[in-house]
Parts: sequence; structure tokens; C-alpha cells
Amino acid sequence: MHKFRIILLVTFLGYFNNVFAQLPYFTQFSENQLNINPALAGNYDGDTKFNSLYKYQSYNKILTTNFLNAEAQFKPFKDYISPEDVFAVGIDMYSTKSLSVYSQNSFSGTFSYSKGLNSESSEALALGFQFRYNSKRVDYTKLLFPNQFSITGFTNQLSNNEPINVLNSNYFDINTGILYTNFNDDESFEAGLGVYNLNQVSTEQKNLQLRYGRTYMAHIGYSRYLSSSNQLFVGGLYSYLNAGNSLSLIAGYSLSPEFTNSVGIDFGLVYQANNCFSPYLKLNANSLKFIFSYDVPMGPNISYLQNSRSMELGIQCSFSKISDNITMSRKHVSCFR
Repeated sequence: MHKFRIILLVTFLGYFNNVFAQLPYFTQFSENQLNINPALAGNYDGDTKFNSLYKYQSYNKILTTNFLNAEAQFKPFKDYISPEDVFAVGIDMYSTKSLSVYSQNSFSGTFSYSKGLNSESSEALALGFQFRYNSKRVDYTKLLFPNQFSITGFTNQLSNNEPINVLNSNYFDINTGILYTNFNDDESFEAGLGVYNLNQVSTEQKNLQLRYGRTYMAHIGYSRYLSSSNQLFVGGLYSYLNAGNSLSLIAGYSLSPEFTNSVGIDFGLVYQANNCFSPYLKLNANSLKFIFSYDVPMGPNISYLQNSRSMELGIQCSFSKISDNITMSRKHVSCFR
């Protein structure tokens, strides 16, 4: 099993090494689980977890885009299902705004069931479903068009020649995903696939302008304890949408005084292929985690030439109990836990 995990990880990272990439919504995709794979709901230690991420992007010191995501996950009905299994519920709220032109607000509910494949639940297969409501708006009146400039300068009294000045769209998405996990005292492995926008079959041109097509998210992660107080993690996320590909790779190192205590520090690097690299820092204080990352654009890149800046802040709160089984009490640095 150990060799199988290594081979699969190398294959995943090598196959997508040269694909075209675009900037993902969040650099710390590992902290945005419900928007990566619905089956990741419940894939954490404890009974309840809360995540929140905020990201802003600017060009030439002008704030252009901000993203905000908050999610909560619960594990109800633990007394009514097998102790090897996990039923989880997730609630997610997402919002983004680009200048005054584009905005999106989404709310989703997620359900996941993880089936333990052995008596210790150290190996499991999970299936998740998500139902998401989206509200999007594009306001062309906030854009500047060449034909709206006269000899006296810009005036919004001139037509922008757009057939529709404001587009609004409200609709539901259906999303699903599958996840395989395997861990023991020293190492942890995860691999999954999320499929979003399954029901995007609208033929109305107005709606199609504001809807994403079917999106695929493949992710993989592997962590290993190097000693009782430190461990190493590597992982990746590949997404596919409308013939466009995006790849993010992550490598991290965690230092903790005791493996039964979550107090410590994580640091590492996220590489977004053909776009940027992002050093990150995570401070762990028992049930709390504080996250900071900064995107450094790579040239040649239009955002690099425009002096772009992007920073991300996050917080995670997880309520957990130390397992009675000492081999299950170690908290692995995992991209998706």
C-alpha cells in the first residue's frame, strides 16, 4: 500500500506538470474543502469544524477583487450509525466582487457519508453531494468603453453598444464527489474527485453568460511523520473547466512539540503552474489555526507587469478529542483535514 500511494502521487504530479494554469479562487485551497470536493465533508478530527478565508487582489495598489468564504461542518447521528462510518453535514457561504462590475454570492448545503473499510476506520471511502444556490450580477454600465469617450472626455450618456447593460442570474447547482483516505500512525494518504455544476443544461443565452460549465476537481495528498514532533506534506489540486486547466502543487512542513498536542507551526509553499508561487504560514494553537499566504506573480505574466498583489488570511476552529487509540491520535498535516 505504501508503494501504491507513492506511485499514484508521482503519477498525478508528473502528468499535469505542463498544463496551462489560471489563478484559483483561493491559494489555500486546502482550507476550502467544500468547494473542492463535497466528499471532503467530515474528513477531519472531532465533531465540529469552522473555516473562514479572505483573499484580496490588487493591481497598481488599487483593490480589484476580493473573495470571502466561510464553512461549517458537523457530524450528527453518531449514535445511530456504525462507529467505523461517518455521516457529515456542511454549510458553505461564498462571496466575491470585482470592482463594481461583477459579483457573486453562493450558499450551499453538503451531505457526505464515509464508509470505513476496516475496524479501525483508518481506511475509508466517502461519497458526497452538494446543492448550491448562486446569485450573480454583471453591470456593464460600470465599465469604460472607447465609444463612450468624446472630445470632452468620458460620459456615460453615450451608448456602450452592449445589448444588455445589466445581467442577473439566480440558479441552483448540483455537485458531487468521491474520496479515498488511508492513514496510520506515521503516514496519511488522500485522493479524491469532485464534479461541480452537473445540471448546467440551460439553453437561455442570458443565463449561459453567467454560469460556469461542468467543472472537475482532482486532488491528492500525502503526509508522513519524520519524528514525533515534525512531519512533511505534499499534495496537489488539478481543475478542468471549459478546456482550461489549472494546477496547484503544495509542499509543507509542520513542527509540533507533541503529537498529542496541536500547538505548533506549519509553513510551506504553494505553486500555481505558470502563474505564481505563494509562501504560507499557519499557526496552530490547540483547536485554532491562523493562516497567512502571499502570492508572488511569475513573469512573463500580465499581472506581473501590472504590479499585482494578492494576500490571503484565514482561520480554522476545530473541536476534537484525542483518540483512545494512540495510533489514531496523531494529527497529520493534511491538505484536506
